[in-house]
Amino acid sequence: MSFIFTRLNIGNRDDAQENSVLAGALLASYTAEQLVSFPVFGWVSDKMGNRKWPMIWGLFAGMVAIVMFAATTNFAMLVIARILQGVSGAAVVTLGFALLGDVYPVAERSTALGTATAGFAIGTILGLPVGGALYQFPGYWMPFIASAVFLVVVMILRLLVIEKPRGSSTSSALKKDDAIDETHPIPVIYLDMARDPAIMVLNAVSAIIGALLLAYEPTLPLYLKKEFGAESGTVGLIFLVIVAAGQFSAPIFGVLRDMFEAPVVIFPSLAALVVVVPLAAIAKCDSEFM
Repeated sequence: MSFIFTRLNIGNRDDAQENSVLAGALLASYTAEQLVSFPVFGWVSDKMGNRKWPMIWGLFAGMVAIVMFAATTNFAMLVIARILQGVSGAAVVTLGFALLGDVYPVAERSTALGTATAGFAIGTILGLPVGGALYQFPGYWMPFIASAVFLVVVMILRLLVIEKPRGSSTSSALKKDDAIDETHPIPVIYLDMARDPAIMVLNAVSAIIGALLLAYEPTLPLYLKKEFGAESGTVGLIFLVIVAAGQFSAPIFGVLRDMFEAPVVIFPSLAALVVVVPLAAIAKCDSEFM
């Protein structure tokens, strides 16, 4: 993102803090839109009785976002593009995980979700360095062209997926007496779910982890460029290191969750974050090795 700022002369090249604020605003627009879109896509897909077309709509929003990013001329267009990216991401995550929930029974669901999460990690691992290299060497347009091609392929593959008929399944994680009345409007469903203590704890843990991890997205590229003179390819490799662990750990954690209770998996992960995250604040350039 910082390299698009440089191309469009957005922000102040000599003020990393100002640029971090702008990058944070773009990140906030993305996550705020997802906060709205996650329940909407889930609710709409349940009402329609299938997951296919809501996901196709979301993927189309992602295509529009790519075009807007490529042709952007000002900060407002970047914000709109990020909002559309949020819509697309919410559609893929919500409906993809819901589709897995339709297919896999409760005893195997965590393993399936962990494997799917590893797929996200693979995409991130490949996308970050490849995108950085395409920007740095072939030119500005190549990352967007490659993204558009991959998105078209994904849309075609999603159209070819045959969904399992859904109905009253015994694999549901909710007991019959605890089931949520989906005939209510979305805000009422939100309130019903918010009263569940388990969901409240899960939301709190997710918010903490999300705040820690997403803090890197607007700040780390700018910090690397200022302290180490990192180009886009180098930034991509640094992010590759951050997400590479997800590639290997997500399926493992899924299996562990199916074998043990969730706290056995969650508490060690939180402890690792407490130890590792502060180390990023003390990283400095050592001129002797430059």
